[in-house]
Amino acid sequence: METNVVKKRSLKDIQRHTNSPFDLELLNNTSIEARKKLYKVEKTVVDKYTDVEYTIPEVVDSGYYWKDSAVYTKLYQTDKCKDISKLGSSAYKMFMYIVQHLEMNKAYIYIGFKEFTDFSGNSSRTSYYDAVLELVAANIIALQPATHMYHVNPNIIFNGKRESILPSPEIVYMEKMRIAIYEAKNILKPQEIEE
Repeated sequence: METNVVKKRSLKDIQRHTNSPFDLELLNNTSIEARKKLYKVEKTVVDKYTDVEYTIPEVVDSGYYWKDSAVYTKLYQTDKCKDISKLGSSAYKMFMYIVQHLEMNKAYIYIGFKEFTDFSGNSSRTSYYDAVLELVAANIIALQPATHMYHVNPNIIFNGKRESILPSPEIVYMEKMRIAIYEAKNILKPQEIEE
């Protein structure tokens, strides 16, 4: 009588690679394409009949660069990365939902119960709310007033350029000045301000 015994794999059984086995897959990825790197320079030319100098724009080819059009989300290397590794199963699945569904240049997301259960395969409302509570406690998301809408901490995860969600530097400067003036008026006594 023969039994099907599954042999436990060991690291000794796994092939080792001198070069990354993922490079060829990356080169064959259809979302990555080579593009020409062009830039404009100004070229001075002299009219041989009038000796007048003219500056004309010229396009110069400086080789190629890779352009990847695939969707990606950035995970920033902060101390919070350690917290992600400690997340429970449901919270980790919700975190991965956020990674895959966070829209470009947005720091908020809608995560309905149905969307979460379709993604995670877990149909427990308790798991959904436990995941939300755990991500809030880890400072990864914050609740918005609208149901199932969450702010996503762009210091941890973001899809796009974070500067796109910041107000202009001028507005930030003016707000800092307004706060400084307000604090100065409240700290100093009226007679100190007049002097």
